[in-house]
Amino acid sequence: MDRVQVLKRETSDLGGDAADEAPWDAPIEPQEDAVEAAGFYVQDASNRDETTLIARAGNDMTFKDGNNVTPVTLSALAAGGGTSDHGGLTGLGDDDHTQYHNDSRGDVRYFGKTAASEISALTAKGSPVSGDYLLIEDSAAGNAKKRITIGDLPGGGSSPLTTKGDLYGFDTADARIPVGSDNQVLTADSAQALGVKWATPSGGTDNDAIHDNVAGEISAVTEKTAIVSADLVLIEDSEASNAKKRAQVGSLFAVLSPGPVFDAYDNVGGSSTVGGVAVPLSVERQKTSDFTHSTVTSSSEVTIAVAGKYIVHAEVTTNISVSSTSRSDSYMWLELDSGSGFAEIDGTRGTMYNRQNTQGTTSASATAILDLDVGDKLRIWAQRKSGSATVVLLADGSRLIITAMRGPAGPTGADGADGADGAPGSGSNIVVKDDTVLVGTVMDTINFGAGLVVTDDGSGDCTVDAAGGVEEYSTWDATGGSTTSTSFQTIETLTFTPNNAGEDWMIEWGYEWKVADADERCYSQILVDGATVINEHYDVGLVHNTYSVVSGRFQLSALSAASHTVAVQYHPSNNWTTMTIKNIFIRARSLG
Repeated sequence: MDRVQVLKRETSDLGGDAADEAPWDAPIEPQEDAVEAAGFYVQDASNRDETTLIARAGNDMTFKDGNNVTPVTLSALAAGGGTSDHGGLTGLGDDDHTQYHNDSRGDVRYFGKTAASEISALTAKGSPVSGDYLLIEDSAAGNAKKRITIGDLPGGGSSPLTTKGDLYGFDTADARIPVGSDNQVLTADSAQALGVKWATPSGGTDNDAIHDNVAGEISAVTEKTAIVSADLVLIEDSEASNAKKRAQVGSLFAVLSPGPVFDAYDNVGGSSTVGGVAVPLSVERQKTSDFTHSTVTSSSEVTIAVAGKYIVHAEVTTNISVSSTSRSDSYMWLELDSGSGFAEIDGTRGTMYNRQNTQGTTSASATAILDLDVGDKLRIWAQRKSGSATVVLLADGSRLIITAMRGPAGPTGADGADGADGAPGSGSNIVVKDDTVLVGTVMDTINFGAGLVVTDDGSGDCTVDAAGGVEEYSTWDATGGSTTSTSFQTIETLTFTPNNAGEDWMIEWGYEWKVADADERCYSQILVDGATVINEHYDVGLVHNTYSVVSGRFQLSALSAASHTVAVQYHPSNNWTTMTIKNIFIRARSLG
């Protein structure tokens, strides 16, 4: 720099005055206040360094300072030698202004629309009051955000409840319904301000309900003694998840009852069989309305009130009433009066042998299946056959049991849906229903069910044999056998498989037996699936080489649909005699 006109030579801090601050007019001429220099440093009272320099380079003024050590010309500055585009600046990503907003600092100050768990992270207020504020969006004002107090909410304000068990009530405003006492119930009462009250039920319980834990409720109900089939009972249906339903009493009888039944016996005994006697039946154990009988008048007779097929079982036991060694035997049989007087029913005779009054009490029985009409009468007849002893009936040793083959019919079920027509087969034409002709159906491919047997007769004809709907199996061995073994020997078996599970079955059996020597006994037993059901031992064998008839029956309940075997076994009392048995009969019949 050749020359510089000093605008301010000295400040007042350096001893100058106001006159020193006035510049001279240009052009500058050499004078005492003119300074000729290559450049000069700019200093102030605090900075007496040489870092800030102003110099001249030709027509350019140059500048540098402590932050810019490379001189910059004034021409370059004027021509934009720096940057005027904000994006061209460096350090734009530096976060060196913490007072300004960015996303990180904003997220911790404001709630986001989608962020989770922001409110739960705030400090909780344990007991809000009606004056506390809530932020809402006003649906009536374009969902503009506004504030309200808790007390402004519909139904807002402090709760009237104070105690465990209190309930909200209402009259003209929310109100407290204080909790009641134990076992009280909430009851509507229009006289109360809130319309309800706690009260103890009448009697302490619901008198209109039957409870599962309260005794004596059913016994207190009015009793009906003459029950009819149309009366209703309450059941839980095991086939419908135990849903409660009603059922008619008549329907229960069809399920629970075996049907018409009569069972009576002689509990007195003592009636002499010397000239023959109708066995009295002085005690009735069971009697349905299908039978008429009196224990006082003609107690030996039973009258049939409902026609049907019946199983009749009779049994008589005799002994010698006074001291005697006169060996005697007796007969027993069933008699039927169909209007022309009593007559023996063929095939029901049994024999009894009595040796003396202290030995030889003997029983005989008979079983028959009979078709009986209304008014038919049945009785048991007993009579001494030979010998001179006084043979009498044994108390509790004689009985008559009558049961129907099936129970009463249940209610008629709903008609089933018609089945689809089968495809035509090959063979003869058969008219099966409503004059409908199935063309070419083979006879032996038609399934008529377990109760019908179909026979192809040829030329388009067939025979259908109905078994009456009763499932029955039987066996008969006329020849029998003999043994000297004193252990039980199997002489006959019947094996059968029920078509339906859960049905009751009647097992009937009978045979003739004898021993070769006097003063010996015969033993037999009836087994079902290997278990003994009947065990017999009679002195009838004392009349040696004379056949005696033994028969009986018993009922098996709820048989499974598996295979079952009934067996007859026998043996003599000693191995020096031979026991013979023949005409062994076993029959199994479903009772439905």
